[in-house]
Amino acid sequence: MATMATKSSMVSMASTGQQPQAQSQTPLLAVSLTLLLTLLLVKFLATHLLRHLDPLHPIPGPKWAKFSNLWYLHQIRNGNFHRENMALHERYGPIVRYGPSRVSIADLESVRMVYILSGNNSKNGGENSGGSLNKSTWYQGWNKPGIRSIFTERDHRTHAQMRRKFASVYSMTSMTSYEGFVDECITLLRLRFDEMTTPPTPTHPTKQTLDFAWWMECFAADTVSMVTYSKRMGFLDAGEDIEALMSFLHGNLRRSAQLGVFAWMTPLAVQVLGVWSALKGERNPMAFVRDFAVRAIRERREMRALKRVDGRNKHGEDECDTPRDFLDKFLDFHERDPEKFDQMDITIGLSANLVAGADTTAASLAAIFYHLHRNPNTLTTLRAEIEASFPNTDTHITFKEAQGLPYLQAVIREALRMHPATGLCLERDVPKSGLELNGHFLPAGTIFGANSWVLHYSKAIFGEDADVFKPERWLETDVERLKEMNRAWMPFGLGSRTCIGQHVSMLEMTKMVPEVIRRFEFELVDGVEKEWEVANYWFVIPKALPMKISKRKVEGLT
Repeated sequence: MATMATKSSMVSMASTGQQPQAQSQTPLLAVSLTLLLTLLLVKFLATHLLRHLDPLHPIPGPKWAKFSNLWYLHQIRNGNFHRENMALHERYGPIVRYGPSRVSIADLESVRMVYILSGNNSKNGGENSGGSLNKSTWYQGWNKPGIRSIFTERDHRTHAQMRRKFASVYSMTSMTSYEGFVDECITLLRLRFDEMTTPPTPTHPTKQTLDFAWWMECFAADTVSMVTYSKRMGFLDAGEDIEALMSFLHGNLRRSAQLGVFAWMTPLAVQVLGVWSALKGERNPMAFVRDFAVRAIRERREMRALKRVDGRNKHGEDECDTPRDFLDKFLDFHERDPEKFDQMDITIGLSANLVAGADTTAASLAAIFYHLHRNPNTLTTLRAEIEASFPNTDTHITFKEAQGLPYLQAVIREALRMHPATGLCLERDVPKSGLELNGHFLPAGTIFGANSWVLHYSKAIFGEDADVFKPERWLETDVERLKEMNRAWMPFGLGSRTCIGQHVSMLEMTKMVPEVIRRFEFELVDGVEKEWEVANYWFVIPKALPMKISKRKVEGLT
């Protein structure tokens, strides 16, 4: 009976399509194993295919950066790529990947080969020479239709030709002729600071707390305007963002830095943004700069014409008049050879000063005071050097005199080491023949470069205390280590593409810092422990630097 029941049950299961549980699991397990083996095979083949097709595959870096530039775009949008870049090299070593065809390098010898040494050692400027590497497509993100600039020009030959046109007015020997312009802005800055420390009046209520970073923006913008046009744009006078120009320039930094990642979008994006602004009825703040420049050029040409009538020298120069600015010198170049130095060259030279010269110098000045006031002993040492060198004198400290203060120079150098004004890689195109770096072959089409933040915080170069503000390292280090540190110091870039305005920036910092330090006391509102917040959209700009201000009582100073 039991046997018959069992057979009956099996017949019933068969008739209804059911199978025993063990038999039903066997096909499912087989399918799962087959799928798993297939996935492993696909992964294996994809990995080997990727290695075969992607020559940069051996270079380490973030996973998603290997597949899309969106990873890099995201880092720029966050405004913190300089720190991320440092962390990547700390984790992966001297060469890392931050895009499908983007490579960051941190080895000093490789960096110098790319930007300097190869250019000096190669015969006839071969294509692999550091001086002959073209800038990457990222710089196209800064291009405006119909306007060329020394900064955005990618081709190394064209850049060299453009740079030669302007080099003399930016040379170190020209700096003394601009001192009077800087002195005028220092005097006005002191006046603004005095107003914040004196008893209240109807026109100037007491302001004991200020955003020091903002006032450095005002100072730098007006100073570069003075050396360019012999006129201030008025930021120090107004104490506010005239025509929202600073906000516009900062916004333009963000847009251009991001557009450069996908440079092919730049022409369309510029048109769309222009149409959008027009539809909203917005006035482009650069119109204020343009109107200011046009008016200054017209007035200067009229003045030069009158001088010619008076019999002054043929270029309108009068050595007894006020110091000659950039505009005067550019007009000289144009009149001597209108074809070689045309009207567009005048426009390029004038506009470059403000766009590239204000934010960088302002950020550097803010960094100097930020680090000094986080390190009171350093501030005390610097102030003692200044007061010992210039006791009881109310005259402006000259550029030459300030250059002779070793501790001041060390402070400036150290602040620019810890806070270089640019925070993205200085990208270059790998030449057609490719390039070997750190044991890796980079084929044509690869973009590569170095970030000054990465090199400046290298413990191999600057010691285990590389993350400490220590001006003494520039004064007490042995000769060989000092040479290595100087080779790695690149706040203005390296090689043939170094910032053409670096001497103007150093002139402003070298003169302004001792003048303010000896007259005013500052205190960080947030205390010495809290780090300030900065945003890196190519220029690494402090979001704010709130400080309390008071006047020092020093005999002989007003």
